Amino acid sequence: MEIKYSALEIAKRISAVDPSFRTPTSEQIPIIQSPLAPSVVIAGAGSGKTETMSQRVLFLVANSIITPDQLLGLTFTRKAAGDLAKRIKYRLRQLKNANLLPDHLDESELTVSTYHSYAGRVLADHSIRIGIDADSDPIGEAAAWQIAFEEVSRFAGTDLQINGSVNSVVDEVMDLSTAIAENDRSAEEIIDYTEKLLSQINQYTDRQTIPVLEFKEELKQRLSILPIVAAFDHRRKTHGLLTFNDHMSLAAKLVSESVKNYSDDIASLERDKYKVVLLDEYQDTSFNQIKFLSNLFGNNHPVTAVGDPNQAIYGWRSASSETLDTFSESFNSKATRYTLLTTWRNDKAILDLANVMIDNISSDKKIEKLAASPNAKTGEVVCAVYETQVQEGQGIAEYFAKYWFDESREKLPPQDRSTFAVLVRSRSQIEIIQSALNEMNIPTDVVGIGGLIHTPEVADIIALLRTLTMPDAGTALMRLLTGPHLSLGARDLMALGAFTKAFAKSNDYSRGKWLKQALEEDLEVVATADEFAAGSIIESLEQLLTLSPSEFKKYESTPAFSEEALSRLRSFALSLRVLRRNLNGLITDAIIEVEHFLSLDTEVLVRDGWQTGRKNLDRFLDEAARFEKNGGTLIGFLQWLKIAEDAEGGLKPAEVDVRSDAVQLLTIHSAKGAEWDYVAIPGLADRNFPNVGKKSDSWVKNAGSIPVSMRGDCDQLPSINFDNFSTNKNLKDGLERFNDQWKERKGL
Repeated sequence: MEIKYSALEIAKRISAVDPSFRTPTSEQIPIIQSPLAPSVVIAGAGSGKTETMSQRVLFLVANSIITPDQLLGLTFTRKAAGDLAKRIKYRLRQLKNANLLPDHLDESELTVSTYHSYAGRVLADHSIRIGIDADSDPIGEAAAWQIAFEEVSRFAGTDLQINGSVNSVVDEVMDLSTAIAENDRSAEEIIDYTEKLLSQINQYTDRQTIPVLEFKEELKQRLSILPIVAAFDHRRKTHGLLTFNDHMSLAAKLVSESVKNYSDDIASLERDKYKVVLLDEYQDTSFNQIKFLSNLFGNNHPVTAVGDPNQAIYGWRSASSETLDTFSESFNSKATRYTLLTTWRNDKAILDLANVMIDNISSDKKIEKLAASPNAKTGEVVCAVYETQVQEGQGIAEYFAKYWFDESREKLPPQDRSTFAVLVRSRSQIEIIQSALNEMNIPTDVVGIGGLIHTPEVADIIALLRTLTMPDAGTALMRLLTGPHLSLGARDLMALGAFTKAFAKSNDYSRGKWLKQALEEDLEVVATADEFAAGSIIESLEQLLTLSPSEFKKYESTPAFSEEALSRLRSFALSLRVLRRNLNGLITDAIIEVEHFLSLDTEVLVRDGWQTGRKNLDRFLDEAARFEKNGGTLIGFLQWLKIAEDAEGGLKPAEVDVRSDAVQLLTIHSAKGAEWDYVAIPGLADRNFPNVGKKSDSWVKNAGSIPVSMRGDCDQLPSINFDNFSTNKNLKDGLERFNDQWKERKGL
């Protein structure tokens, strides 16, 4: 290609009209000026990859190698796509101001999209070939969960031997469905493989050890769940309720068939349209995404794959951190490798600590570390040890307050002020820290539905809704009993507990008889351990209204209720009756009714002011409205919230807009790609960070995962050859070796 302007010459011309333009570094220039050919860029955190990619586009356009509409940029989230498009368009306008972009070229014709959106467009254009209607928008995660919940509930009364709660089985169904779609498999294939494997290992005659028995249980669980997965997938596809994963799977299949049966016509159209392709966050692409893109843009088409294997976060949905290393093989291309290893984001102290941590946790001695930029500040890393989580929250609030209320910060325009974040491992940490920050009059912003659940006002609403709809939700009621609405003391709580036990025991609610009835009548019993033995405190509230004074005295124990507590409880029980009558309408109506009953609308306005007081309540109502839109019920919504509460990293991360008007609280998983001036990371305790005890995603320990040999990236993963085993002892040793290799790969 003919080069008129170098990267430095372009930078000089643009700097003449805009002095703020960043001159490329010696690390960036080879990437910006690279030939029109496949390449892989290893870009560490904060290394300026977006700026490098935007200047790469300037270089290609200024030298008339491509026009703006001949570029395709793909990334994972709408926010990331918007940021990349905004940056490139801004740079192209600068190029025009520097008279290096012809007036007839329009930067608005640029195509920057998410991987799923692009696949959906290709699918919509050609889906008639495979006989599907891909015009409707994909359903979201909540809608898919709702359908899976209904299918699991429908199968619950069948002969399938399924272990676990409904929610845990729903998780496994959705995980299996995603894995099957991502790896272009079918439920029937997994069933056939599993049945043959079980038949093979059942022939071993020596003693079975616990690892072997547990492995067999997971295989049987997977076999029991797969018919539900097949029904779940069939129902969605029959009614046109496709997920984003379905779109990608079908798009990969469509393009693959185009290569085999239609002279590669789809790829020819796309390659003619897009002369250059940028693939952002490539380390997180899945097997089907690689299959889709390589069939379109393989065979040495100019594709630049940008990513960092040390930032791979989507392993749970068939992405593999080795994808960057295998790019040339996957795309049948000879790609040049470049690196961006100077970080412009971190101060020296923070980067030094990060590199020490890498040395301690990484088994890969060849890992490429980041170096600080020449103008990096020293920075500050503070370590503090606290006895309780409450003290930890107060410590964070006090540390932030020094900088939040700094006079020099407050003199700046709002958009120029420093930013703050608390990154948690567990969302359950959020409420305590948020309360501590609010006590210091520091505004907060909880990011994502999982974190929103733990804000005090939303947690109160959920607690009351569960109390109204779930007779076994005693822990939810306890939040209300001890909260500001009722404010019961320890003595009256003990009195309620004693009353509940006495009533349950006297009225045939004993654990043994309840178990006997459940077994004889094949009943499904759901309760917490305490309630299972002692009855439901929610039902006890109703008894306080219906029992006569003499009957009530019969069950009252020591300590006795105070008159004030008894009055509050009876008044509350009457209110619950009224509220239950109003639960037959919309989910949002039920939430508004509960909000008014608890006076939360007034409380948050007094606490946070009229501008931001209702933000968490309104965001919660928005989530409910989205769930409601797909025909969801209140019970289904509460079940979904439980999943969102428990899944620290399994849900799709929230898209983060960094703000300077509030301290943002979010999970570390959600914080990828964002940056703040001040960051606190609580809970750095043994077994919590990194967490220990979480269920493995290994297919030998998790029925929601498919066998490694049936994954598209199986060559990059640890494996087991069962043909090498002839005894249960051999099998046990093989399973343990595999588990060790899996843990090592995960860095556990």
